[in-house]
Amino acid sequence: MILHEALARRVAEARYPGAAALFWTGSLARGTGTQSSDIDLVVVFDRLDHAWRESFLEEGRLFEVFVHDLDSLDLFFEKDSARGLPVLMDMVTRSVVLRAGPVADAARSLAERRLADGPRPWSAAELERSRFIAGDLLEDLRGATDPDEIRIIGALLYPHALDHLRRSRGLWSGRGKHALRLLREEESEIGPALIAAFEALFARAEPGAVVETVDRIYAPCGGPLVEWRNDAPPHRAS
Repeated sequence: MILHEALARRVAEARYPGAAALFWTGSLARGTGTQSSDIDLVVVFDRLDHAWRESFLEEGRLFEVFVHDLDSLDLFFEKDSARGLPVLMDMVTRSVVLRAGPVADAARSLAERRLADGPRPWSAAELERSRFIAGDLLEDLRGATDPDEIRIIGALLYPHALDHLRRSRGLWSGRGKHALRLLREEESEIGPALIAAFEALFARAEPGAVVETVDRIYAPCGGPLVEWRNDAPPHRAS
C-alpha cells in the first residue's frame, strides 16, 4: 500500500500541479485491491470551465482520474443522488488525502453531507415502474428453459432487484463490488439468500430460489406487477 500511495502522490502532483486538493481513492487506497486494480484519483481545482474524467497508463499502472471544482462536484453529487448510486461521494469520503487544505476539507464535507442526506426518494411512478420491470423479468424467468436465457435474464434482474431493495427504503444502492458489499454488510436479513439464489441461477441455471427471493423483496410494496400503464409525453403541440 505504501508503494501505491507513493506512486499515486508522485503522478498526481506531476500531472495536476495547480490542483487545490488531491484524493487517492478506490480499492488500493482501502487496502483491498488486487494486482490488476487501477489507481483512482479525485482532483479538485479552485475553478474549472468543465469537469472531466481521464484514464492513462503511468509506470505500468492504469490511472482513473476524476477532475472537478467544488461546483461541478456538487452537480455530479446531485446526479448520483437521482440515480441512487453514490459513486463520486463514496470516492471522496473513503480516500487518502494527498493534498490537504480548505478545498479538500470543503469537498469532503460536501460529500459527507450529501451521503448523509441519502438518495432522492423514488416517486410513486418510479416505484410502480420498478415493480413492473421485476414482474416482466420474473415472468420471462418462470417460462425459460434454455440455461443461457435463464442466465441472461438473471443478469438483468440482479441489479434491478438490488436497486428496489435499497431505493424503496430510501437507501443508497450500488454496482459491482459495492453491490456485493452492501448485500453482505448491510442486508443481513435477505442479502445472503439473494446471493445464494443468484449463485444457483448463474452456476446451475436454477431460477427457483431467485423467483422466491425477488418476490420477497417486492412483497412490502405490493409485489411485482404484470399490468401497468405508462403514458408518453404529448408528441403534438396543443
